[in-house]
Amino acid sequence: MAEELAGTDIDTTLTWLLAEGGESMEAPPGMDQWGRMDMGKVLIRQEFIHKERSAAGEWTLSSSGRRIAQELVDGRKENGWLRRNLVIRGMLIWIDDTRPPQAANFTGELVDAVAVTERETDSALEFLIDHRLVKGLRAYGTLMEPKLTSDGRRVKDHPRLPENVVYQGGAVTNNNSNNVTVSNSTVGAVSAGNNAMLSGNSVSVTDSAAIVAQIQEIQKELSAIQDVPAAVSEALERLKEASSKPHAERSQLKEIFNSFTGSLAAKFGEDPWGGVLKLTAGLSTLLGT
Repeated sequence: MAEELAGTDIDTTLTWLLAEGGESMEAPPGMDQWGRMDMGKVLIRQEFIHKERSAAGEWTLSSSGRRIAQELVDGRKENGWLRRNLVIRGMLIWIDDTRPPQAANFTGELVDAVAVTERETDSALEFLIDHRLVKGLRAYGTLMEPKLTSDGRRVKDHPRLPENVVYQGGAVTNNNSNNVTVSNSTVGAVSAGNNAMLSGNSVSVTDSAAIVAQIQEIQKELSAIQDVPAAVSEALERLKEASSKPHAERSQLKEIFNSFTGSLAAKFGEDPWGGVLKLTAGLSTLLGT
């Protein structure tokens, strides 16, 4: 469960609440009271906080919420499972964005607000090379003029943690959809087992939380854009409301999502909307569209 929540708003909220001693009447930094209300519903449904105490406005971690929060905190420690994956993804993004002369220059870059060490750089680079996610000239103990391979680009953009994508069973291959396939096993954005997308029409509690968290990220991105069409905001709000319901039907969510993307069509290619479109692609993967 902790791995599925890593990097989401739920991750940020749980780790913040743990740092506050496990209970608080306040909203986490950067979250307004409306966002707190939405997040509270998600936390209650996941049983991460006590429902009876939340009625009075207090968030108190349940035993499962405290356990997962602690796993996320421990995972961010040096060589922890989450720290390793954040550094790996950070290197993929850094290589793609900056086209550096050598991979060794990644040392000192900030990932999750912590400077990357030389040891972390070497370990991440070894992972990328071993799994053919990057290419370049091996020289002087590093990789000169590194570039992402097609597999590396898919792992970079995939919502799941890099190690989870790669270690599902082999090389990453494209199945011409929004999912990534590993040894013929479909890997979605969030998974309780090997497959994130359920074979039936119902959305699992875990998937639902991830979908809501992704929608909140899109709404946050939209809040920084002027003159957002009402149809865009309304469709996204309907999708969040439908996703928050127990046993939400995937077919219904896809229908609302299609309405949302239709309202976005005119914004493709416009600079202020790049972040929204990227997050929307991640939401598409979560929904299995």
